[in-house]
Amino acid sequence: MTILTHGAVIIHDGLEPDSTSYVYTSGGGSAATSGWYAARADHVAVQVCAATLAASHLIYRVEGRSNTYTRAASIACGDITATMAIDKVIDVTAVGYFKEIRVGCKVTATTNATPNAFHAGLILVEAR
Repeated sequence: MTILTHGAVIIHDGLEPDSTSYVYTSGGGSAATSGWYAARADHVAVQVCAATLAASHLIYRVEGRSNTYTRAASIACGDITATMAIDKVIDVTAVGYFKEIRVGCKVTATTNATPNAFHAGLILVEAR
């Protein structure tokens, strides 16, 4: 297999969630239409990262939707605690092919303490 193109899209770059509802954009977007990125490629993965948390828990969710069924489907979920760091790659293609992908995160309890920096990126590869 030959890799033809390899690209990445930064979804969140140090997002500081302060909501107990899922946030999908740096501006705090939480609507059903918020934070979607095109994910048309032979292979799609999402990388999530959080190094230091002031909140006790940060929960993230990777969602996808297709051409014909636009309701968001949960691809992967995870819980990051204050005592751990995470840098994880989630193989979206192993679950299915999606037209669009988004990554949301939330804290389990609001806190004014920082940092709660959450990072996520979309990795797109075309191969033959």
